[in-house]
Amino acid sequence: MARSTCYVRDPIVSRRLRLCRHPFDPADTSAAPDRSVPPPSRPRLNGQIPPYNGKGRVRCFAAGAAAEARMPFIEPKPIAEYPWYLRLFFRNQVRRYGQVLSPSWLWGRLPGHFLGLLILLGLFQRRAFPIDTALRSALSVRVAQINGCAFCVDLNAYNLLKAAGAADKAAAVEKWRTSPLFSECERAALAYAETMTDTAKRVTASEIDALRPHFDDDGITALTAWIAFQNFSAKFNAALGAEDAGLCRLPPSRSAADG
Repeated sequence: MARSTCYVRDPIVSRRLRLCRHPFDPADTSAAPDRSVPPPSRPRLNGQIPPYNGKGRVRCFAAGAAAEARMPFIEPKPIAEYPWYLRLFFRNQVRRYGQVLSPSWLWGRLPGHFLGLLILLGLFQRRAFPIDTALRSALSVRVAQINGCAFCVDLNAYNLLKAAGAADKAAAVEKWRTSPLFSECERAALAYAETMTDTAKRVTASEIDALRPHFDDDGITALTAWIAFQNFSAKFNAALGAEDAGLCRLPPSRSAADG
């Protein structure tokens, strides 16, 4: 399959930097990405390879319905049309993930808003934030599953895999109620996240009370802020069809597959 490479002039060291690889030749409109073939390499953590469903796609399940990865509705702009500081950010993503993540191309069309979003995300990720990385990642996976955001499931399952050190927990988020891998604190937080994410439900005083054995008032506020932020992000990415990055592909659940 033909591949094309786009370059960006690095404003600091004045050299050409290979920034991204398009999965098909833009000049050939008949070509399309082959999603039946898994990525050539996937991250290994402690000798483990994240679970892969064998179909070259992420399947995330919300309310019994599958949301499969798809092509974005809005294609990236020519790289030169993005501000220089976003091109530096794209370069860092390539170093970290081997590619520019799909939402970055989308948010890059609103560079000022994107910077504000990145600042907010950075504040959430500080060590002083009351919610640790593993719990944030598990909550993000569940919110993404409910919203049908394949990209968010992929990225946050990868983050959970890194934080937990094993693939089992990332694959079990959808079945957190029955899985022995989740603590009582995590169960309370996941139940709260589901209620917040389901627009047909309203948070009640009893659900807040269920959080109090595990979180103080600052912790509950931080938990609520993170879940709300993830809903905002997942809805944006799902609406515009942000592609998953192939970092951690979760298998379909048994109940959904049987249905």
